[in-house]
Amino acid sequence: MLIRAYEEDRDHARLRECVIALQDYERGLDPRLPTGASVADACLKVIFQSCEKYHGKVFVSVIDEEVVGYAAVLARARAEGPEEGPREFALVSDLAVLEAYRNRGIGKRLLEASEQYAREADARWLRVSVLARNAVARAVYADCGFREHEITLEKQVMRSRGRNEGEAADHLLKT
Repeated sequence: MLIRAYEEDRDHARLRECVIALQDYERGLDPRLPTGASVADACLKVIFQSCEKYHGKVFVSVIDEEVVGYAAVLARARAEGPEEGPREFALVSDLAVLEAYRNRGIGKRLLEASEQYAREADARWLRVSVLARNAVARAVYADCGFREHEITLEKQVMRSRGRNEGEAADHLLKT
C-alpha cells in the first residue's frame, strides 16, 4: 500500500468513487443526507477549492495501482466565529476508505500523512469532524490521539410533512 499526493490525471475517477462511497456510508447513518452520486462533483469542487484557500492537500491510498481511499487536509483552517479568536489549525476535512479495503490500517496511514503535512505547515492543532453515529471512525480517531473538542447536538423540532423518506429518516434518527 502506498500513500501519496493526489494526481488529477491519474486519480480523479477513483477519487470520485471514494467520495460517493463516503457520502453513501454517511447517508446510511443519517438518511437525510443526499446520495453520493448526486453530490460527488459538488463535493470534489468544495474539496479542491478549500485546498486552494486553506493551503490544503489531498492524499490517496493506492493498492495495485488503484486508489482505495483518500484524505483531504487543510493546513491553515480558521475558526469561523470571533469567540475562538484568530487561531489557525489544520483540518482533515474528508477521509474515506472503500469498504473492501477497510480494517487494514489504511485510514490510520492517511491520518498519519495528514498529520505530517500539518506539522510541515507549522500547524499546532489538527482537527477532524465525524458523525456521532460513526463509531468505527470515532474509534480510529481516538486510537490516533484525537480527543473531543466541540460537540454539536441536534433535536428534531418539526416532523416531516407527508414525505415518506423524511418520515423514515425521522424514525431512524430516533434510534
